[in-house]
Amino acid sequence: MKHLLTVGVIIASLLALLPIDSTAQRPTDAQGAYVVRVAGLTSASRDAIARELQHNNEVRLSYACVPAGILVFEPVRSGDREQTKLRTASALALVIRQQDLEETSMDRTRAEELCSQARNR
Repeated sequence: MKHLLTVGVIIASLLALLPIDSTAQRPTDAQGAYVVRVAGLTSASRDAIARELQHNNEVRLSYACVPAGILVFEPVRSGDREQTKLRTASALALVIRQQDLEETSMDRTRAEELCSQARNR
């Protein structure tokens, strides 16, 4: 019994030292996030893009701000930014004119800041 207790203490100590990362505590910005700005974005176009993405089940619209014209896409599972961009392209092309679309390297935090500024104008 004493031996089992010692083994249990050793295992618990080792587990406490391991760098275990909780996915629930990670920010929502995925490595594969793809952010675009859309001139003249409307609620209807945002909703149409979100509906189109539901069909492929590989990418989701994780954040949208109509007043600032910002859309943030993330992979449903894993993937890099280029894969997210490719998987998003057809949904965007069905709804948004190419000349109204601008890729950006901003992250979600910056997108939310710009959204707040746009709403406060």
